[in-house]
Amino acid sequence: MVAHGAHLEGEVEIGSLAFIGFNSIIKDARIGDKAYIGIGSRITGVDIPPGKSVLPASVIDSIDDIEKLGPVTKEQEEFVEEVIGVNRALAIGYTWCLRKMGHPILAYRS
Repeated sequence: MVAHGAHLEGEVEIGSLAFIGFNSIIKDARIGDKAYIGIGSRITGVDIPPGKSVLPASVIDSIDDIEKLGPVTKEQEEFVEEVIGVNRALAIGYTWCLRKMGHPILAYRS
């Protein structure tokens, strides 16, 4: 999942169930499956291994930085689930509002 305000630039690959935090910048990097990129982080030119956690506001741009990463925590997994839940609720609400306003793409058909 790529959160609001995140910016992806260049060659970027995002693995299954990975989370890219709000206002993060990912440039020419691969983010492994189930990795967690904290809010406001910058990842440049490196591969984040599967299941690794990048703390908020981190700058990761070398192999040395990657060696210091810990595993994704239960709290981070729960945070991602909460963000997904809120986004689903917003999508339902926006869809309902657009239908109520008679938006031609979302209008109910008889």
